[in-house]
Formats: sequence, structure tokens, C-alpha cells
Amino acid sequence: MRPSARSLLLFSLLAVLLFTACQPAIVVGTPTAVANQQGQGERPLPGGTRTGPGFQGTIPAGGFQGTRPEGGFQGTRPAGGFQGTPGAGFQGTRPEGGLQGTPGQGRPQAQATTTPAPQIPTQVPYYTRTTGPTATYTLPSTYSIMKTNTYKVVQTITLHNSGWSQADKIIHRIALIPTIQPIQEVTARKISPEGYKLVTDLYGNSYAEFEFIQVPGGKNLVFTVEYTVVVRAVDYNLGDCSGKLPNQDLGAEKYIEANDPSIKSLAEKLAAGKNSACEKLRAFYAYPGDSLTYEYRPDDQGIGALAALQSKKGDCTEYSDVMIALSRAGGIPSRMITGVTYQPGGYKKGETEHNWVEAYVPGLGYITFDPTWGRAASNRDAYFARTTGDHIVITRGRNLTMLGGYSYNYYQWWGTSTRVTADTRWDITK
Repeated sequence: MRPSARSLLLFSLLAVLLFTACQPAIVVGTPTAVANQQGQGERPLPGGTRTGPGFQGTIPAGGFQGTRPEGGFQGTRPAGGFQGTPGAGFQGTRPEGGLQGTPGQGRPQAQATTTPAPQIPTQVPYYTRTTGPTATYTLPSTYSIMKTNTYKVVQTITLHNSGWSQADKIIHRIALIPTIQPIQEVTARKISPEGYKLVTDLYGNSYAEFEFIQVPGGKNLVFTVEYTVVVRAVDYNLGDCSGKLPNQDLGAEKYIEANDPSIKSLAEKLAAGKNSACEKLRAFYAYPGDSLTYEYRPDDQGIGALAALQSKKGDCTEYSDVMIALSRAGGIPSRMITGVTYQPGGYKKGETEHNWVEAYVPGLGYITFDPTWGRAASNRDAYFARTTGDHIVITRGRNLTMLGGYSYNYYQWWGTSTRVTADTRWDITK
């Protein structure tokens, strides 16, 4: 039986409604960051932005209100669906349980977790260098090698997808130990798993970068980097410490408030009557040990030079921040070093990981100073402008963009209803 005109119209309207109801909502919203220390995933807002030959504009958070025309909305959906760009935000966290240690060594700046983000961060540093990296050391006649140690170093990192749903993507970067003559030489290195790419930053730091797609809930990703590293104790001939200083590593940045009036005034006071850069550096190096009380802080990135000077407390990160801030305020280029130290008793969180300083000495380049291990007056000379054969450099620079402002490694994940955390261990043996 042929349908009547009325029933045909009703059938057509029903078909339009069913077709529309069965189409997925192709809306890209701006994720909302869950602001907590555990790096929870994000859930898109109800609203978003559509683009294409159809509707142009922004969908209200509560959706559009009103009556649909009898014939339905008309328009063409792009073949690839409507496209948009979600926002991004980073959430940092310290390793589960915090970083433990005893006074005397200090902590790292902690690893980082992040909530989902639309893309890998671009290399826009918090602090912009005016030139590229400068050679660290010059002629062999300027130093003497006192002793040499060979270490087996194994870094093990486990990422846990502890959420109940899959992570759509995980990006993980691991900072790699470099060769820096004459203080250290990597003679062997093995990175697992394979399939990484090597990337570098403005300081010349090197990283292994991994990317994983659709990581199921409950799955662990295990990374190991094994090294053989020759580390030398080096004593430098500072000479008369005269010559030009480069125009780099002099500005203020996060945690290193070199332009703060109180820090500038203090640097000027400490440098008064000092004729050479080395004499000024000795005053800036000694000041944290003379003025701060060592207090291990298991928080993520430290409190910075200014807060440490005000509270008169800190650990290796603050001791280094203070020396760097004073040196820069006094016109001497200096930068943070993040690395690991050999501990005869084995790995100790907060002790194996360590921060110290490189400052520029005219005629030599960047030379090592450890204001934390040299904070006691009896140890000052041992850690002033020399290396001791038990410090292994990993990265140079504070607030490194490739590590999201953290240290050692950095990871991001994309997805909802998931959570990624990390455990790290260093095993360093002779």
C-alpha cells in the first residue's frame, strides 16, 4: 500500500531525527586541569569550538537552547570532522613518598607529571640565553688531574598508568649524562627500550625522548639507561683570574632573583674590596654556608634564592640558587648543575641526587663549585673551583624547558580518567 503524503512526511522527519541523534558529537573543548599534586587527568568542558563550512563560532558551555527547524539544521560536516585545539596545563608532583635524605647532600628538583596537553612544549625557556653554549674548559695546562674513578651508573624509571582507562599518548624525556672534558667521559651507554629519539636544548643538554600510544590502564612502562662513566678529580690553576667575562647566564629567572634589590645590594657588599672575579666568587661561594642553616626540603623545585635568604634555610638547591643569584648580580656568569653523586652506601633519595654550580672564571671558562658540600669552613677549599671525582653532571641550567622546569626526567600524558606516576632509582657502583 502506498503511504499517504502525511505518513511520508512523518517518516521523513523521524529519519532525520534518528540520523541526527546517532551522529557523534564532534566537539573539541578546552580541558579543565585538576589542580592537585597527583596530576589527575582532565575532562573536556561541555562547550567548545567548531570550524568548517557549517556553523562558525563557539558552542555555549550548556549547549545551544531553542527549537530545531522542522527540516533540521542544514550544513556540511568536514570529512575529517570538526577540528579544534584543546588548551594545556602542567601539573607537577614529587615522587610518591617524597624524597628522603639526611642533612649534608640535598634533593633534586623532582620529577614531573602533567595533565593532558595538546602538543609537546616548544623550546621557549623561562630564561633566554643570549648566545649558545660556551666551551666549559680550555687548555690542559690550566688544570691537574688528581685521581680518576670509573663508575657503573644505572638509572631505572618506571611509569605507572594507574588509572582505569588507557592513556591515549605518553611522552617521556630522560636527561642523559654527557661527556665533559676533562671532568667526565661516558665510555659506554645503553638505553632501553629502543625506539627513542635524541633531542637537545639551548644549553646543549641531551635527552632521550619516547612516545607511546594507547597505554592500557594498569600498565607499567620501564626505562633503563646504563652507563660506564670515567670521572676525574680536577684541580685548576686559576692564575690571576683576569680577563673578559661573557654576556650570558647573567639575568634573573625563576628561583634566581639576581635583579632583586636586596640581592644586588648584598652582592655589592660582598664584592667590596675584591679585585678579581675569583675573589668575588669566593665571597659568593662562602656566603650560603655562613648564612644558611642546612634543612632538607622534599618539595619539588625549591623555594628560590630570595626566599632562602629570607628564611635562612635550605638544602643543595637553595645553596646553589643563592650562589648563582649573588654571582649574576655581581656580574659573573653562573648556572645550575643537576647531577648525581657517588654514595658508598648505595642509592639514597635526596642524597644521590644533587645540585651544584658552574661559574665562569676568566681564562678558563665554566668551573665547578659546590657550596653545599663546602658549606663547612673546613671543607671550603675542597669544593671551590675543583671537582672531587664523585660528582656526575647530567644537565646544566635551571628551569629547563625540555624537562618542564623539573630535573632528570619529564613526562606528559593525554587522556581522561587516567593517572600516570613515576618511580626512579639510581644505582652507582665503582
